[in-house]
Amino acid sequence: KVAGIALDQGKGCIVVVNKWDAVEKDGNTMREYKEKLAVDFAFMKFAPFVFISAKTGQRVDRLFEQIAYVYAQSTMRISTGKLNEILGAATAREQPPTDKGKRLKIYYMTQASVCPPTFVFFVNNAQLFHFSYQRYLENQIREVFGLEGTPVRFIIRLCYGFLNTLIYWWKMSSMQKIELGRCHPALFMFESSTFNSIMFSSPNTFFHQCNVILNEKII
Repeated sequence: KVAGIALDQGKGCIVVVNKWDAVEKDGNTMREYKEKLAVDFAFMKFAPFVFISAKTGQRVDRLFEQIAYVYAQSTMRISTGKLNEILGAATAREQPPTDKGKRLKIYYMTQASVCPPTFVFFVNNAQLFHFSYQRYLENQIREVFGLEGTPVRFIIRLCYGFLNTLIYWWKMSSMQKIELGRCHPALFMFESSTFNSIMFSSPNTFFHQCNVILNEKII
């Protein structure tokens, strides 16, 4: 129950087994315990296991090292460019699901926050973004960046059109805008002086000039 609450709250997790000094052990004891714990905590496979003895101090130093490591993983920020490289490779390796002739399209992704790491996906159809494919993408991200000991969150955003993307773009920080503009092909045109002049403008100016650009270009 406690582990479930921690997971729901997006907290970094370490499974600690105490009183390890009191356990009769042979060469396979720790492996057997880990296998049992892996079953009991199957809902949080990302959590590491640490076997300690508070009485003797066995591996207590290792526990504090793990706490610092998990915190670092939970606060990790991944660049939008690297995320979309992984996304491109993952979708090429295993294509997004289809339903009745319609295929899920994931236009791009970016990291929105930390503690836990939260990623936003911009897609054409949220219903096609099945849990199994989300889990696949999570595994691909973890394979590269680890994120050990921390849950991750996915936020799914519908991308109805390019202007909506620009509205989201305006709300992003300056560095996020620059980074996303370089990694997302549809935004390359904004690396021009025109974009540089409106990137930090007021909302009204931003939307007006975006409309001017949209009227001048076929996107």
